[in-house]
Amino acid sequence: MALKFRSKLEKECSEALGKEWKYEPCRIAYTIRKNYTPDFVKGKFHIEVKGFFRSGDRQKYKSIAEQLKFEGKELIFLMPRPDSKVAKGNKITYRKWCEKYDIKIFSTKEIKELKKWTKIK
Repeated sequence: MALKFRSKLEKECSEALGKEWKYEPCRIAYTIRKNYTPDFVKGKFHIEVKGFFRSGDRQKYKSIAEQLKFEGKELIFLMPRPDSKVAKGNKITYRKWCEKYDIKIFSTKEIKELKKWTKIK
């Protein structure tokens, strides 16, 4: 079976390198190190107050939530409209998105419930 290259240049380089070089034999996961400053912290709970997500925020907050869980901590969103859509034309709401990634979310009208929830956890 002939190899399919992503570009003409890759094919040319493959021919020049020879058969001992394998083309795309594996995948390598990588992490881009960034720093995150939560809006509020109490013990293991880290609250992020958001009105909406900007482009790229879903991946960012998913990664932050995973890191915090690894450290035994928890990311919590506090939003005025958690039942609105995460993006125009998208069917998923902020609440459903958070549920999918096991991230707790409260409406700004549910601050009493948030405070109660963090006391029992």
